[in-house]
Amino acid sequence: MGGFLTGTTDIFYWALMIFAIGQIKILQYKFKNLGKHALALMDKSKMSSDEAVNHCMKKCIILHQIIINYVTDVDDLMKPLMLMDFAICSMLISVVGIQVIVSGFGIAQVSSLQYLSSIMGQLFLFYWHANEIILESLDVSIAIWEGQVYSYPLNVQKSLQFVMLRAQKPLTLNVGPFYAMSTTTALSVLQAAYSYVALMRQAYS
Repeated sequence: MGGFLTGTTDIFYWALMIFAIGQIKILQYKFKNLGKHALALMDKSKMSSDEAVNHCMKKCIILHQIIINYVTDVDDLMKPLMLMDFAICSMLISVVGIQVIVSGFGIAQVSSLQYLSSIMGQLFLFYWHANEIILESLDVSIAIWEGQVYSYPLNVQKSLQFVMLRAQKPLTLNVGPFYAMSTTTALSVLQAAYSYVALMRQAYS
């Protein structure tokens, strides 16, 4: 039952992160193809080219703000839990590691190694998706540039420049007030676990 509850809550949090990644990718696509969307809008309505581009740009900016607010809200809700998860994962990895080291490898340790691999897999999935949010949010400015921002009217160019500046600050999910969740942070968890193992092995000796 513990494994079932852990799995379902983890899947729910992964879904929240995957949704954010998907929305950012959609936003990148819309910024890249802003001109095409404006042309399609002109065919459907009586807007001029400048009006159509301006309208499509505003919709993209609104979507960007929605994504920023969404990631911020998820981060505020999950920040304390991620801090607890960071501490628990570090301790569990170190405890299982010291058990295997002290007891020696054998059939009895297979279940411990399986448990250790499942913890590390869980850790990887959390921090890999969080790292993807960072990378994809930074790529928004690249997507705007690839959409030939310099070919748009001057007022649209200025608005998009502000969006590009905002996109230079990545969207992050955090481990409490301390760290941003990323693959680098995942490595720091393993380093902390190794420190615990070394300390406990020394105490055991």
